Order: sequence, then structure tokens, then C-alpha cells
Amino acid sequence: MDPVYYELCVLNELSSALRSGDIFVEHSKKFCDFENYLLSRESWKRSLKTFPAMVPLDFDEFWEPRAQELREDLVATDRALKSGDLPEVRIENGQVIVEPLKREQELADGAEVASELLYSMVPPIKITGLLLEVERKVKVAKVFTHLTLGNVAEDFQLLYSVILAEGTNLGLAKMAQASSHNEVKKLIWLHEWYVREDTYLAAMAELTNFQLQQPLAQHWGEGTHSSSDGQHFKTAQKAEGLGTFNHRHGREPGLIFYTHVSEQYSPFFVKVIASTERDALHIVDGLLYHQSDLRIEEHTTDTHGFTDPVFAITHLLGFRFAPRIKGMKDHKIFTPEKMDFEVLKPSVGGKLDVELIRQNWEEILRVVTSIRAGHVTASVILAKLSSYSRKNSLYRAFTELGKYYRTLFMLSWWKDPELRRRSNWNLNKGEALNKLKKVSFFNGLGELRSKDLSNHAKRASGLNTLVSMITVWNTMYLGRAVEHLKSEGTVIPDEILQRISPLGYEHINLTGDYVWRQEELPAEGEFLPLRLKKPGK
Repeated sequence: MDPVYYELCVLNELSSALRSGDIFVEHSKKFCDFENYLLSRESWKRSLKTFPAMVPLDFDEFWEPRAQELREDLVATDRALKSGDLPEVRIENGQVIVEPLKREQELADGAEVASELLYSMVPPIKITGLLLEVERKVKVAKVFTHLTLGNVAEDFQLLYSVILAEGTNLGLAKMAQASSHNEVKKLIWLHEWYVREDTYLAAMAELTNFQLQQPLAQHWGEGTHSSSDGQHFKTAQKAEGLGTFNHRHGREPGLIFYTHVSEQYSPFFVKVIASTERDALHIVDGLLYHQSDLRIEEHTTDTHGFTDPVFAITHLLGFRFAPRIKGMKDHKIFTPEKMDFEVLKPSVGGKLDVELIRQNWEEILRVVTSIRAGHVTASVILAKLSSYSRKNSLYRAFTELGKYYRTLFMLSWWKDPELRRRSNWNLNKGEALNKLKKVSFFNGLGELRSKDLSNHAKRASGLNTLVSMITVWNTMYLGRAVEHLKSEGTVIPDEILQRISPLGYEHINLTGDYVWRQEELPAEGEFLPLRLKKPGK
């Protein structure tokens, strides 16, 4: 036989083994040994003293109570579906159908009326005045320190000119032209030495922590829930790290600003990713590496942020993952062993491969501990695992474990209207924030013009810092409007206040010359007066 055929067969098998991670190439970035990403087994065992596993190290100790919980949950859900006891849930052609919550539209209409009333009382303001007032309250400028000297930027008006130039996509040269206070050389100097991704992250943390203390923000939650979503921005030319085609955005070049948002509307983490990358790879990074005081317990994404390995990793790290899955009726649930059901039978996709999880349990825990210890980022691990073929044992084990957690989640989704409402709310908050970001990022047709990915990252961080300051300012003044109405005997119900958004912008002048007027600020400790209707009008 022709030896060429043997060579082709060898190359085909070699390619499959590389994709599955069964073999590796030394000194290769793409096909390096997976062990390089993880703590060594000795280091892992030592690190358990500092980062104890959040689940039992012994697999049987971990699995037995969870398998029993899953059995009981499956049986209870099957009975509840049969008796029709689950609100807004029905069976149609053997599929579980979840209907929209009936009272949501009525409450949304009430919130729209209340929102118009409250925003009519909020004073109009230029964006420069808004930033100065928030700086007076929060002292954000203190986190923008010199790269090598560590001192704080002295001219915070110059600093905010840079942030505004990034957040509105105006750029430093045009910002210098739009503000007589600034010289482009000074802006460039400050941008290079004081404004970085890490200082922006610290600024978002300061604003998020301030928002946590606002009385009105308490109606939106305690800061224990969050969501994340990607927003596509066009680029005028092909840039570094840019995806060339995406089924959601077509062939137009662009990048994704992937942002994590708290239930109090605070963006607390942002990352620039290629438009071809799946959102799911970057979910855990924001939950672990933000610098705010948020203690996230539950996180929501849309369908693009959901994979079974993400279900596994988030839960092993101590987070509840609650995605809003499009077409959930088409996804199967799984059982710990073969089980018979009356109603759920068409929804069952089979039994979990428990033995596969058992065989890889130590490796699973080593991966999770490596992430917790900061040895490797979650996005890198997830990208590596997702690049493997289905033949890889560890990848399949993570998928099987994820199926277990996803099954529990789907059962909870069907049974718990509050979970469905909360997930929808939190995801809608992120989508509403995207609208404000689109409005704010208006210069240059909202396009990213630089080829440098690090500059894109600064633009993303500047934009999120800008909208976070708008959110904080709106929250303060909406809260004052609520208190004023209460003093006059008009009390807005809590279920309506829960739906008031601090993302309004009609009262904010985002355009024009950017002049910083300290004299127009209210006195220290004071606020601008609300717009109140005169008696009889």
C-alpha cells in the first residue's frame, strides 16, 4: 500500500489527539501541556489549607447527598406538573412550557408612570458638572495613581477630561479642542501614566461600593445578585484580536465589551473580547476578579453565556448560576440513575455518567483550586477545555457534572416564579445599561478606531466608569425625589420602586464644550435643588 495513506492516517490521528489534549507540543502556546495551567498535585494539596475546597474532597461524600436531592427534586417536580401545581407552567406535547409572569406588565406600567414623575423632579445638568459632583461625594480620583511613583493625579479636572474622552469616544485630541482647560500633551501624559485598566477597575469598585450604601439602591437588591452581557461595537478597521465573522453580528468588524452588572445597576467589571468568542468563557473572571465589596451569590446571563462546564465551575466556586436559556423546553434533564416518570419522561435525556465524574474528581478539584488561587484565570481554563474535542476525559467530566447542576437549575426554574422574575430583572438591567452606554459612546459614529487592543480595553473601562457615575448621580437624586414625595404624603410602593431605573439620561447634557465649573457645584454636603412644581400649576 502507498505509504502516503499511512502518513495521512497518522496525521489525522495526531490532529485529533492534539485537539483532545491527549498529546501536547513543548513550547507551544496553543498545544501546550494542560498541566502547565494547573497547580502541581503537591502544590494543590498544600493550597487546600489556604483555599479549602467548597465541596468534599471524597467523591462519594460529595455525591450521595446530592444524588438523593436530585432524586427527590425530580419526583416532586413530576408530581407537581401532573397535578398542575406549578404557576405559569404547563405541559404541551410532552414539553414543559413556562409562560410569562402575569403581573409583570401591570407593575412595569406602574413603574413607568412613577419613573416619569421622579425624573421630572431631577435637575438638568451638564455631564461635567455631574462628574464633579460625584467626585465630591465619592472621591474616585484617589485611585488613579502614577504607574511608578504611586502618587495621586493632582488635577482631577484633567483626569476627568481623560475619562470623558474615553467614555464618550471623543479621544484626547478632540477633548483638548472641546475644553479650554486642557492641553493635548497633558492629557496624553496623564492617560499614559495614571489611567490604566487596574485604576479603572478600582474606580468602578469605589462607585459600586458607594452605590451599595444608597437607600434607594436597597430597593433593587443587596448586591448579592448580578448579570453579565456582551455589547458589540463596530471597528473602522480590522484590529488586533478581532473576530472576522459572527453569526450575531455578521461580517462587519467589531469587538465585544463584556460587562458584569450588579442588581443595583453598577457595572463592576468589563473585558474586551473578540466578537467570535463565546460569552461563557468570561463569566467567572468578573465574579472572581472585581475589587468591589459585592458578595455575589447568584449570577445571570443570556443563552450565549451558558454551557454545561460553566454550570459546574460556577457552582464549585460557590456561585449559583441562573441563566435565562432560550428554548429551555428543548434542553434535556438528567437523572442519577434510570428513573421512570409520568410527565417528565419526554424531558429526560438519560442518566448521568457518575463514574466518569468519579474518575476525574481530583482533577476537577485541582482545576477549580488553581482558579481560586489565581494560578490561572477561569477564562483561560474554559477556553482550553472548550477547545478540546469530546474525547477528552476531563472535558466530558466537567460536562457531566454541569448537566447535574443544570438539571437542578431547570427544575428550580419550573417550580420557582421568583427565580424566573429575578433572573429576568437582572438580565434586563444589564441590557438597559447597554442602551445608556450606546448613547454615551456617541463620538466617531460609536466606532473603535484604534488597532491596539489595550486602547480598546481602556475605552471599555472609561465607558463603564462614565455610566457608573451617571448611575450613582441619578440614584442620589431619584432618592431625594422619593423622599420629597413621601414628605408630602405620596408614598411609592416598594414593588414599584424595585422597578425604577437610575439609567435615565434625557436631563443630562452629554455634548458641547466640556467646561469644568466648580462654582456651579452645590455647597459641600449639599445637593442641587429638585425641580418642583409650583402650587396651583
